[in-house]
Amino acid sequence: QERIQVRQERMENRQEQIQENKDERVENRQQRRSDIAENHALRLEKRFGSYYTRLSAIVTKIQARIDASTTKNTTEAQSKLNEAKTKLEQAKVSADSAIAQFKAIDPTKWEEQKEKAKLARDEANKARQGFIDTPKLLNESVKVLKSAPVK
Repeated sequence: QERIQVRQERMENRQEQIQENKDERVENRQQRRSDIAENHALRLEKRFGSYYTRLSAIVTKIQARIDASTTKNTTEAQSKLNEAKTKLEQAKVSADSAIAQFKAIDPTKWEEQKEKAKLARDEANKARQGFIDTPKLLNESVKVLKSAPVK
């Protein structure tokens, strides 16, 4: 009788230990996910911020070059530059949105928020593509400015 009771207590203790271990693993997993999402948001914020700063400086230089060019027809170059400015601003908006979405992910409800994480990733890719397309447009603007006909 006593042996049966001791055995049952041991089994209950084991079950409690197993449950505690399981809860601890879930907690650790949630914390890792939270840290990963936060670190990713910070990396994106830093990276996209530097892209925006550098490209904005380049846009300013090209704009000054277009404004200084009085002997050439700069309409086409200006339109390409305006297109690049628009693309850059769209990329900035997408980047800010992606960063905010990554920061808003709640790791305790990961299964429910998987879709939000995918949307944030897609928004970040959209911003990245915008930052890739902007220099191409800036290069086209400079080429058009160089080959612009005299007024």
